[in-house]
Amino acid sequence: MNIFNRTVLIQEPNPEAAAKVWSALRKAGIQYKVVIKSTSTKSSPMLRTDKNGTVIGGEVGGIPNSWIYDNPMNNLYTIYVKKADLERAKDICKSI
Repeated sequence: MNIFNRTVLIQEPNPEAAAKVWSALRKAGIQYKVVIKSTSTKSSPMLRTDKNGTVIGGEVGGIPNSWIYDNPMNNLYTIYVKKADLERAKDICKSI
């Protein structure tokens, strides 16, 4: 999905609500992208990934630090869709 042809559908702090939206989009065949940003103000170790998506660093005893320190409710889930699919995606969101 090209960055220039997408737009924000929703921004949602609740992971369950965001999951309902992207599940409905997937079921309807609408391409989407989810970006998760931490809204926590506390400093916690960050996970990093290499170019293949493999987690590197940021672990304590094999458990990622984000699993220990981060509360999922401290995240903001932004779901992007193609501009051409926006109206259809909005209609799907209304039916959830």
